[in-house]
Amino acid sequence: MRRLVQFFWRRSASPLRPVVVLAAAAIGMLLAVPLAHAQSHKGWPTRVTFATGPTGGFGYTMAAPWSATVGSATDVAISPEVTSGIPFNVQMTETKKAEIGVGTSDIVVLGLKGQGFFKGKKPIKDVRTMFMFVPFVLQMYTDARSNIKTVEDLNGKSMNPSRRGSQTDVVLRSLVKTLGLKPKQITNVSPPQANDLMADGRLDLAMASGAVPHPAATQFEARLPLRIIGLTKAQQAKFLAANPQLSAMTIPANSFKGQTEPKLSVGSYTMVVVNKDLPADFVYAMLKATYDHKADLAHAYKAYNKLDYKSILNSPIPLHAGAVKFFEEHGIKIPDKLKG
Repeated sequence: MRRLVQFFWRRSASPLRPVVVLAAAAIGMLLAVPLAHAQSHKGWPTRVTFATGPTGGFGYTMAAPWSATVGSATDVAISPEVTSGIPFNVQMTETKKAEIGVGTSDIVVLGLKGQGFFKGKKPIKDVRTMFMFVPFVLQMYTDARSNIKTVEDLNGKSMNPSRRGSQTDVVLRSLVKTLGLKPKQITNVSPPQANDLMADGRLDLAMASGAVPHPAATQFEARLPLRIIGLTKAQQAKFLAANPQLSAMTIPANSFKGQTEPKLSVGSYTMVVVNKDLPADFVYAMLKATYDHKADLAHAYKAYNKLDYKSILNSPIPLHAGAVKFFEEHGIKIPDKLKG
């Protein structure tokens, strides 16, 4: 799998690399999973669904190579499924429409409390953490030729926070309400579509959440110069006071071309969740494959370089039993509140 990704990586133009890597990952997944062998693992599924997010977004971009690599290592077909965003992933994992899902700490907390997207729905109770990933940072960007330089400049402008109901959409709408912004329009198209609209001058600002730099923002940057829009300290503090499930985040200087200063933002922590009824030894095997192939995964998605064992302690919900065993074997003392 690593050779496959490297082959396509060297032969693809820079703006197309994310798309090519995803295609290579999908090919690898189809070629590398002998289902007959999976049946030799008693009690293991032969195929599982991984709820990820919209195409071009953080969730799908990180999940596609993971599905191919871990699927090959465990001999179980892992199918990444495009969804409308993080809240849907968590709900699908809870209801067993997917066995695995990309989640974030803030959305999971809202799910536990039956708030936000989950208001009027049953609070989640069967979702467990498999591993914690990287900070999930809100990144607001615009064409550098625009006159948008501060959050206040968003009044009267059009903006796109990805699909309706996505984590980015939830955060952006709360940000608009809390800071009293009055945008002209909020659209809900996919990150690639938002980039096209902004390049054509039909959208003023795009937003994406995920590891820094977000794939959607780097893809836009490959076409046109971009400008990152940050919060002031007062805006950040006001927003976090109204949304305690989120955390203060910073987009480091030089994360994008021409961004010479750090930008304040908000966010949470990404995580991969599973349904509690998945076999413990299967979850353990997926974790072993993830960490054993960390370098391979980083070739397809750079943020895997930041994967570590200690981050599991950032989980806001209990771990799956297979995860408890795995991380304790690697020297992490799991507190009782994270067992169950």
